[in-house]
Amino acid sequence: MATDASTDRPRKKRGILFKLSMVLLVLVVLVVVAFFVVTSRAFFKGVILPKVGASMNSDITVSSASIGLSEVVLNDLKLVPHGRPQLVQAQQVRTHFSLSDIIGGRIVVHELMLQSPVITVVKNADGTSNLDPLTQEKKTTKPEEKKTATAEKEKKQQQIDITNVSIKNGQLVMTQKLKTGGEKVTQVSDLNFAVDRLQNGQPGKLEISGNVKSDQPAALGSEAGGLDGNIAGNFSYKLAKDLSPESAQGSLKTTVSRATGSMADLANAAINMDCNLTPTEIQNLAVQFQRSGNALGELRVKGPFSVEKKEGKFTVDLLGLDKQVLNFVGAASGIDFNQTKINSTNQVEIQQGGNTIAINGNFEASQFSITKKAEKQTTPPLDLHMSYQVNVDQTKQSALIQKLQINGTQNQQDILTGTLSKPMPVSWGKGAGMPEEAAFNLKVNNLNLADWKAFAADISPAGAATANLNLISRNGGKQLALDLNTHIANFSGKFGSNQLANADIQLTAKGQVEDLKKVNLSDYNVQLAQQGQPAATIAGSGTVDTSTKATDLKTTLKASLPQLLRIVSVPKLSVTSGDVNFDGHIVQTGNTQVINGKLGLVNLSGNYDTTKLDRGTNECRHLDAGCGYQYQTTQRLRHASRPTGRQLRRQRHLEQQ
Repeated sequence: MATDASTDRPRKKRGILFKLSMVLLVLVVLVVVAFFVVTSRAFFKGVILPKVGASMNSDITVSSASIGLSEVVLNDLKLVPHGRPQLVQAQQVRTHFSLSDIIGGRIVVHELMLQSPVITVVKNADGTSNLDPLTQEKKTTKPEEKKTATAEKEKKQQQIDITNVSIKNGQLVMTQKLKTGGEKVTQVSDLNFAVDRLQNGQPGKLEISGNVKSDQPAALGSEAGGLDGNIAGNFSYKLAKDLSPESAQGSLKTTVSRATGSMADLANAAINMDCNLTPTEIQNLAVQFQRSGNALGELRVKGPFSVEKKEGKFTVDLLGLDKQVLNFVGAASGIDFNQTKINSTNQVEIQQGGNTIAINGNFEASQFSITKKAEKQTTPPLDLHMSYQVNVDQTKQSALIQKLQINGTQNQQDILTGTLSKPMPVSWGKGAGMPEEAAFNLKVNNLNLADWKAFAADISPAGAATANLNLISRNGGKQLALDLNTHIANFSGKFGSNQLANADIQLTAKGQVEDLKKVNLSDYNVQLAQQGQPAATIAGSGTVDTSTKATDLKTTLKASLPQLLRIVSVPKLSVTSGDVNFDGHIVQTGNTQVINGKLGLVNLSGNYDTTKLDRGTNECRHLDAGCGYQYQTTQRLRHASRPTGRQLRRQRHLEQQ
């Protein structure tokens, strides 16, 4: 019996080992089969690419794919955002990587190469673009999950080791569709981009080159324009352990070889950027504007700054910015900046890991003047000076404007002054804000509107304007009390087919603005007169919410038609007597507007074309404006061809959709 038992045990052990071996063999076969399935072209194109595309709100396709344990090659890659034009097309995408390191949590990529990619960015006139689907977040993602994932990601510092990243013979096309029609196209061709070594705490190099071409259509006041040029840059850098840039040295140069039409001023222009950044100091960061070797201005940053602490104190200066640089911005609108020159000096201090920022600086625009080429209108030279001091605390979502002084002179006369009485707090957080109160006063003195009609060519204004605006900031800038008093003497201008001539306009308004959205006017008053004789008065109060467009206004109007028509000319109409009175309530919610009130026309006498009007009276009561208009009208009109004293009573009902 003992012998049988002893011979039985090895058999049982061999049976167990045999079964385990068979299970292991099956698992190995399954893994091998799974590998060939997962790495097959059909599985990649039919399962993986649609999943990746769906996460990017896009369709991703390839003509063929080669997938291995350490290499992936994709041919004829296309990325098309849902409902938008194609964004990316590449002849080939190739990457070599270390799968074992990636599984271990360390990204090791020996090569990532895009061959002949075409990247097309289309921005519509309404501000949308074909990049929007890629930046839209999935609705199913919960905020809590996102925060947890982000926190875990930040907790574990990502380790990467990428040997080479390159774009060969690429093309970048940026198309801006304009509201006025047409489109502005900027293209970078023969684009070559290479990064040698992206690794935590290690140095690397970056190179970029390409040809630039830009074309914009003709617009109102400006002709079509175009330019050709090239870019070339070479940088060496070192990354910190958290992959933030620690130091950098190098330069980037952009030159314009040809410029025509509205961009002709940029012919032979160049923009040179030089940088020398160390872990503790911005030794030099400069952008220089030149043309044919002559300096047109410079932006320069210099001073101590710790990359690790994100703290420092440095200067930011904009020196001698010439009109030729400004004309590049104004070319699309047909604007020439004449002899304008801009300078700005700033001292910037960043503390508490980048959470607090203090800026103390000055801005000067000397001989500021523009010419609208289409209208051939030029504004007189204006010297503008502004000094400011601002402290920003990002953790408290607040800022303190310690100093703000504005001064504008024309022909050695002050026409614009702005003064801050004491530091003004501003808060954009959800808290109650700060209790301090401050006041800002802005004055406009005897501004000749005719000198500045280039800004309002359709109205072609004339007259002398004086204005006084007082702003009182309360509750950390969440509430602004305003008091405005404006007077325009001898105003003339065009409004459509009507002409305003030699009018005196007086505007006063008092109220409060909450969160820079809701305007509560306790009182507003507009008076129109000529040579001391009142013509019309509009007064009232109400609220306007700029975020929702909700409006609730109470308004009264009193006008003397003979005096008013001396100011506002209406073709074929002459009046010797008559008054207009309106007392009403205007309410707008969304796209629905309701007007209730009483409109009266009293003692109208005069002529309209060949018809004579004599002592006419018309009274309109607005009873219902929800979906239609209903008036009760009583008219007494005496025409030259009709008996006097004739009375006409009639009921009108007009339905409006």
